[in-house]
Amino acid sequence: SPVPATPDETVQALHAEIARLPEKLRQAVILCDLQRVPRARAAGELRLSESTLHRRLGEGRRRLRARLIRRGLATEGGMLSAVLLREASRAALGRAPNRAAAAALLSSAALRATPGP
Repeated sequence: SPVPATPDETVQALHAEIARLPEKLRQAVILCDLQRVPRARAAGELRLSESTLHRRLGEGRRRLRARLIRRGLATEGGMLSAVLLREASRAALGRAPNRAAAAALLSSAALRATPGP
């Protein structure tokens, strides 16, 4: 698909790809990469061991990077993915007064992207 033309479209595309991740991977990416929750605390919130969180975060990032590369939004090096994640975080936080609201924004995007039965 074509590269989004505006920063808002880029952030929307990123949110759509995050929303497509399986729930367990999406939770890890949202907490650690978007909300910047320390891993120990994120693992506690998700009731996971830190090693399980580490694996889920790695897999979520890998899948997200591959999807962003297919959309032309990232390179193999992954640097653009990190920049896009940071920008998506800023955009979500800019529209939401706190982390919980930002997570709700991303969760609602996930619900809209989830196919019906």
